[in-house]
Amino acid sequence: MSVNVGVSVGGSAFPGLFDSLRPARRIAAAWLPNFSVNLSIKTLPKLKESPLVMFQHEAGRSWIIAADPAAQALGIGPGQAVADARALYPDLQTRAADPAGDRSALEKLADWCGRYTPWVGIDACVGPGEAGLFLDLTGCAHLNGGEAALLADIEHHFARFGLDARLTLAESPGAAWAWSRFRPAGATPILAPGAAGLALRPLPIEALRIPAATAETLRRLGLKRIADLAALPRAALAARFGADLLRRLDQALGRAGAGPDNEPIAPRRPPTSYSVRGDFAEPLMVPEALGAVLARLLPRLCRLLERDGRGARRLVYTLYRIDGTSAAAAIGTSHAARDPAHLAKLFQPRLETLDPDPGIETLTLEAPETAPFVSDQNGLTHNEDAALADRPTLAGLVDRLANRLGADRVGYLAPHALHMPERQNRFVSALAAGAPTDLSAWSAWPATAAVTLPLRLFPVPERVEVETPGARAGDPPVSFLWRGHLYRVARARGPDRRLGAWWQGESAGRDYWAIEESAGRRLWLCRDLATGRWFVHGILAPGCGACKMQS
Repeated sequence: MSVNVGVSVGGSAFPGLFDSLRPARRIAAAWLPNFSVNLSIKTLPKLKESPLVMFQHEAGRSWIIAADPAAQALGIGPGQAVADARALYPDLQTRAADPAGDRSALEKLADWCGRYTPWVGIDACVGPGEAGLFLDLTGCAHLNGGEAALLADIEHHFARFGLDARLTLAESPGAAWAWSRFRPAGATPILAPGAAGLALRPLPIEALRIPAATAETLRRLGLKRIADLAALPRAALAARFGADLLRRLDQALGRAGAGPDNEPIAPRRPPTSYSVRGDFAEPLMVPEALGAVLARLLPRLCRLLERDGRGARRLVYTLYRIDGTSAAAAIGTSHAARDPAHLAKLFQPRLETLDPDPGIETLTLEAPETAPFVSDQNGLTHNEDAALADRPTLAGLVDRLANRLGADRVGYLAPHALHMPERQNRFVSALAAGAPTDLSAWSAWPATAAVTLPLRLFPVPERVEVETPGARAGDPPVSFLWRGHLYRVARARGPDRRLGAWWQGESAGRDYWAIEESAGRRLWLCRDLATGRWFVHGILAPGCGACKMQS
């Protein structure tokens, strides 16, 4: 099994210092003009036998939003009524459009394109039945044999998926978008850096991604090409058509700068700083190969983390199949980790959920979340370190439980800055970013807390019936009935007043007393300030600070 491993590492710690050494920005635009039709044919291949259109209902009629090339050759296209199209060709096949299904399929295709670059965005300037993607391939072409080979590989895979696609490569999303749709027949799909300014001038103004109404107005004024607009004073264009027209013109011609400020691409998944990948000459077919490749990728990724003094808090193992689908398995850690053996154990049960069928071409391992790595010293001698290293640590146990049972089922209680006792703790997942790195020190409150808290706190205060009230208003009762038993107060300490979040409009308030009843049991009583009723809210530990009570 041959594996070609590539490495991608995050940017420099000194932004701007090496700007002159950065490669020119290279953006690929993938235009899928018959996306909706292609998906229908892929689902039901027999639809290829005769012309096909996609329609949707609007204003009580059925309108065509997309047509395959055979239907277009008959003069049938978007905007026509289905009834009129059937008059032209009675055997026309029709299918109802599914915008939600098309969007889902496009998102899956964008995720699959992550095998080429993590920076993949969805094109929003498309018509009904169409789709488009942007791929930031800056610095990626050399990993795939150059720009021409990379573009050809993407086009080859799209064709194998049954998708009609036109792909171009330029220095900005605007230039790539225009060139993919309006480039002359026979022109190269790749525009060299700096060539967009001249290459796009002969194209129609619709290549600027402007509204149809604006394009129609410009044509009435005799401005039909991009060159016609570029020759006019900018102030006059802005005064007549607004700043959006100039912005689209600058984005296409690269006037706003060659960097990402020209037009940033919003990726579906944020790129990771640490990533390794494996490409295969022949598709992987057996599930056992997933573990073997992971065992090769983990040490490489851990070396990248070790170089920067960091450890992984979350890892994602993604497979890219030959049919255009992808799948991923993710794990999390309670602390920064970079031990390949430990991480492999966490992945082991997740690999069973990944299906390689019909074959895997690429595998990637990424660390989207990292943290500074703190080494633990287990002992003073080499032998002692080796012995302790074999023992399962608490951190490793937490990682295994959280990944097997679920991150929402393994955690700890963290302090919450509120006065009401039942709201002073909140559950935090052991794999959360804010989880403490020192697992031996997990506790809700420090041991030096000024106020003694009960050993057991009831989720809801339990009502008590007062038999003998205190001598003064607000004093704890002399005796009370709770859970069917009569208790007599021997000693008491308090009150400790707790108020609700008044800055949020809460008016709740309670007075808390630590009491010891005649049999020695210590309870946490509270009185509601609004109603004057008494409750038991918890049980105090023997020998706690509440023992310093007054009789």
